[in-house]
Amino acid sequence: MTTPPALLIAGIGTRDERRAGAFQDFVRELGAQHPDLPVAGGLTGPGAPPLSDAVARLVGEGVTRFAVVPLSLVPVEHPRDGVAAALAQEAERHADASFVFGRPLGPDPRLLRVLERRLDEALGGGRRSPSDRSRTTVLLVGDGSPLPEGNAEVHRAARLLWEGRGFAGVETAFASLAAPDVPSGLDRCVRLGAQRIVVLPVFPVRR
Repeated sequence: MTTPPALLIAGIGTRDERRAGAFQDFVRELGAQHPDLPVAGGLTGPGAPPLSDAVARLVGEGVTRFAVVPLSLVPVEHPRDGVAAALAQEAERHADASFVFGRPLGPDPRLLRVLERRLDEALGGGRRSPSDRSRTTVLLVGDGSPLPEGNAEVHRAARLLWEGRGFAGVETAFASLAAPDVPSGLDRCVRLGAQRIVVLPVFPVRR
C-alpha cells in the first residue's frame, strides 16, 4: 500500500496574533480529526508558526511527500504568491522531498454556506422574517492581497453570497493591501442606503 503524503497547510503570514492563533487552532483541529495522517501548517512572511518549521518537523519524522493546501484565494503556483516562493525554498532545502499543490479556497459552495450561517447568527436567534435579510447589507471583508486575482475572488464570493439569499446587498472591503478599506466600505454601504450592516470577515479570527 502506498503511503499517503503528509498534509501541509500553507497560510499567508500575519502580525495579527488573533489570526495567527486561529490558523494554529485550525491546523491542530485538522490533525485531531485525521490522527493517521501527518498534518502540519505554517505561515509565510511575518507571524508564527513559520512554514519552514512545519516542513522541517515533518521531514524530521520521515516525510518525503507533501500535499500542500493553500489557505489562499489564488493558485499557490502563482509567480507572485509568497507561498509559492517559500515552498520553492523548501524544495531546495529538502532535495528529497516532493510537493504537490491543492486548489486554493475560492468561493466554494461549502464556504458560502458557512458564511451564510454566520450571517444568520449575527442577525440573532429565534424565528426571523424575510424582512430581516431584506433590510440587511453585508460588508464582506477579505484579508487583502497584492494579487488582483486574490481580491477578485473576494468580489466573486460577495456576488455569489448575494444571489438568491434575500440580502439588500453585499459589498466588499479589505483589511489591508487593497482598496476599499473597511471604513470606506462602510461609507459605501451607508451611501447606498443600508438600514443595517453586518461586517463579515471571509476568514474567522478568535474573539
